[in-house]
Amino acid sequence: MAATISQQPQATNGAYVPNVWVLDGLTTEDRYVLNVLINGTIVSTIKQPANPAGVGIFDVSKILQSYLEPGFVELTQFFASTPGSYMSYQIQYGTETGTSVTIDGTSITKFVINATDNWRTLNMDLSDFIPVPVAQLCENSNITARYASPYSFLTNYPGDYTVRSNEYKTLSFFAKVDVGGTNFGPNAAPFFAHVEYYNGLTKVLEVVFTIGSGYGSDIRTNCQDMTVNLTNNNSITTMGVGPQNFADAGITPPAHDRYEIHIHAYNNCVNTTIADCQDFSEILADGYLGDIIYEASFTIDDSCEKFEPVTVSFMNQYGVKDYFDFTKRNTSITNTSRNNYTKVNGTWSSSSFSINQHGRGKTVFSSDATTSVTISTDWMEDNISEWLEELYISPSVQLYIDGQWEPCVITQALYEEKTYARNQLFQHVITVEYANNQKIQRG
Repeated sequence: MAATISQQPQATNGAYVPNVWVLDGLTTEDRYVLNVLINGTIVSTIKQPANPAGVGIFDVSKILQSYLEPGFVELTQFFASTPGSYMSYQIQYGTETGTSVTIDGTSITKFVINATDNWRTLNMDLSDFIPVPVAQLCENSNITARYASPYSFLTNYPGDYTVRSNEYKTLSFFAKVDVGGTNFGPNAAPFFAHVEYYNGLTKVLEVVFTIGSGYGSDIRTNCQDMTVNLTNNNSITTMGVGPQNFADAGITPPAHDRYEIHIHAYNNCVNTTIADCQDFSEILADGYLGDIIYEASFTIDDSCEKFEPVTVSFMNQYGVKDYFDFTKRNTSITNTSRNNYTKVNGTWSSSSFSINQHGRGKTVFSSDATTSVTISTDWMEDNISEWLEELYISPSVQLYIDGQWEPCVITQALYEEKTYARNQLFQHVITVEYANNQKIQRG
């Protein structure tokens, strides 16, 4: 009898929760067979006999995890793909008798992101992050996408952001919307980013960027391109949203104290084509911006600090980067270890013997220098403290210090949950160690 799938993961799931496939239908055959396919190639084969209930239960999460990893996106200007954060796969299923394998079918394509959840989760709830537009028929017979309310960027950070005017920051989002069987054309992925700068209540500048190759994305060519090229690498897209990301990209707004970012759909009900993708006023005035899909607000805070603030980036629960500023006391310590040997002084290989008056006996054969940094937060609120636990457990951390990003590992093994009710005013102190040791010459 042919094997069948009786249980499978949801369409898009976290890679670090169980991704379970259950096969049924084994009769006289010896065992079930499941192949994992990535890009149409079998990367793993699992075989097992039926359990007491007659089915085979396969969790492929460990296989999928090996193909996912965090990328370096901290310096993103405008947009960037986020490889290693999202992937697609299929499974083949069948049975085996002796050494004879029969493949009975291939599953539909499934997707995973480099995300984790608590141990109770079988299918990760991503409904706040994956846009599900509603189709609306335009008067020109085009189909446009409508959104009742914005979705969330891939972060658990609570509320609006406070940033310094020289700070790097990125936000990542699902560029692949859940469109079902409807052909949304240009709206199979978000289309525009709209940035508005304010000084007090006065808007001082607004700019519009197409999520296309002119601004670092390979989803489409430009604002006149109505086709969408979604891949595993760009289905999660990252936008540089920090003031320094914009400055590096050549965006120099007038004096301002806050700004807002909106990711928009394309208003496919507009009959004309955008004449100039760099003409922000045309895009804004002629109604090309569709509904807002994602949004975030930023307040500039350049308060004077006794210590140079240190920005930490880290892989969050969803496999993309979050950021936090440690603005209080920070201390750098370099630990050095040396291997020594005693060199016999004198010209033993020469025709005559003399003693080098500047020679040495004990000599350094090799040495290592490891740098660790202890950094402190400002006094914080309960919701920020709770979110910061993601930093403590993150496997990928970068420290922006002395004008460059340094890969680090967290050496602190303890995260203490702190709240105002328990601790009154409180802050967090964390120690990280540079992932790359300093190179030192021999003596």
